[in-house]
Amino acid sequence: MDIQEIDNISCKITKKYLEQRIIDEEITEKAIIFFNQYYNLVEHPITREDIEKLASIDFSLKLDFLFWKACNPETEEEIKQFYRITPYDFFRNLLKNMDIMHYEKVLKEIILPHLRKNNHKKVLDYGGGSGYQAILLHKLGFKTSFAEISKISVEWMKYLTKELNMDIGVIDLQEQEIEDNYDIIILKDVIEHLPNTKYITNLIETLSKKTKNIFIFPDKLDKEEDYMPMHFSYEFKNG
Repeated sequence: MDIQEIDNISCKITKKYLEQRIIDEEITEKAIIFFNQYYNLVEHPITREDIEKLASIDFSLKLDFLFWKACNPETEEEIKQFYRITPYDFFRNLLKNMDIMHYEKVLKEIILPHLRKNNHKKVLDYGGGSGYQAILLHKLGFKTSFAEISKISVEWMKYLTKELNMDIGVIDLQEQEIEDNYDIIILKDVIEHLPNTKYITNLIETLSKKTKNIFIFPDKLDKEEDYMPMHFSYEFKNG
């Protein structure tokens, strides 16, 4: 898929995305401060206007696409390293999870009813991106942990939880194993980034030792509808 195809597809969903967005101003401002400090952007700091561009589906996907092509990762280790260092999806992931669509479809319709029905309290957001889903679960009163391989996301959540005194466990998947057990583990927009079926199977088997309830929400159920340049094929089988 080339940049023109990404541009065409992203334009189709941008209108709906923008109509449904809700901006958490406190978290957004904290993210700007953190990003500028993390990359030492003193002379040319990122502004609020800049993050609107960086968070846009159209622009951020092009940056992702170009960085993926520049890195050209092929092995599992190279792919992990790409996600470890890429900064371009930080604001897109953060603002993406502030929109109504994600809240309604993931938390309100599926996760929260399950948690309340089963009186579950302890949640792990695995591959939690920029952390907003973990933040929401924490605000809703659940004992929440966040796990990521992205270095900037891990450092962001450490910074934010300290700044706002949030009791959210932060796990760096490059350096740490999942040690605790959880009532549920959520994988939202995760498995399509994993390079092959064996990798996915091994991950699910590992996580199954830490919970009886794994909720998987791929970015797209149908690979043919997928607009991300670095997503891999995946499929679900009954049983």
